[in-house]
Amino acid sequence: MKALVKTKKGEGFVEIKECEIPTAKEGELLIRVEYTGICGTDIHILHDQFTYWPPVIKGHEFSGTVAEVGKGVSEFKKGDRVVGEPHNLACGKCHLCRNGKIQICDNKRSIGWGINGAFAPYLVMPEMLLHKIPDGVSMKSAAMAEPCAIVAHQLIERTGVTAGDYVVIMGMGPIAIIAAQMAKASGAEKREKFFLNANN
Repeated sequence: MKALVKTKKGEGFVEIKECEIPTAKEGELLIRVEYTGICGTDIHILHDQFTYWPPVIKGHEFSGTVAEVGKGVSEFKKGDRVVGEPHNLACGKCHLCRNGKIQICDNKRSIGWGINGAFAPYLVMPEMLLHKIPDGVSMKSAAMAEPCAIVAHQLIERTGVTAGDYVVIMGMGPIAIIAAQMAKASGAEKREKFFLNANN
């Protein structure tokens, strides 16, 4: 299969290369990738501004279909539509993992920078990090699940935006746009005009 690979450390060094289709081991599933988003992290890796372990297939925001089910998998079957959490190789034992914060485990090596990711026709994911895509949600929309989850955690869960709150969004990238949509859906107040006067 052809995949987008960061081949070595340094600025650039991204190539489309021929790679082997991975095999699902016990507790894992082989996913046929349908859509993959381009994250700011992918750009930082391109410019050697983020931790990564080359050679590595990039990409972590994906939607796909289960192509193969590994031994011991019980919640998914071939043909299921899925998205995944990029928290691969979290230890599951440290204080952070045991308190539900596997996303910041020191041992974590996520798809796309720590291990091979979704800028390829296939990737392997552990069952515990997969979620079924609900009926009525397109594959293209589902590929936005991971960045939406980040915004939901940071904006909704951590700050508790409620009806009538004022929310200031700094930036205009995809995450900022999602944040604005979630703030609106949470009832944030709409202001037609807002000026910041440095003299006051």
